[in-house]
Amino acid sequence: MLCTISQTGSRTVACISGTLDSLSVAKDRDVAARILAQGSPAISLDMADVSFLDASGLGMIVHILKHCRNNGISFKVENLRGQPAEFLSRLGLDLNLVAQGARPRSSQNVLTNLMARLHAFFANQGLRARAA
Repeated sequence: MLCTISQTGSRTVACISGTLDSLSVAKDRDVAARILAQGSPAISLDMADVSFLDASGLGMIVHILKHCRNNGISFKVENLRGQPAEFLSRLGLDLNLVAQGARPRSSQNVLTNLMARLHAFFANQGLRARAA
């Protein structure tokens, strides 16, 4: 995994390329911290060049999403295609995850929906998801 971080106006854009899987996430654990350390009011993950995504890679995205939701930061994942788009589609997730800065008043927010779908996916595979 390679992550290039840039600023476009007030938005941090993190272009991720390669594989976003258990090996790459473990190898480069500070990617999420580097993205979040920019202190921008908006973050975009450009996934156009990600060739493979697994549950560990999705976990990193969820970590960033949770931080953004808790801190009023606008967050979106863009340009999903190929296997990463298929993986999220199989989970029943929106292909372009978007979370606006303020928490929605509805209890069924993006993060709650994402976690519920992940738990259901793991249960259907005969696996147990670890609690965060």
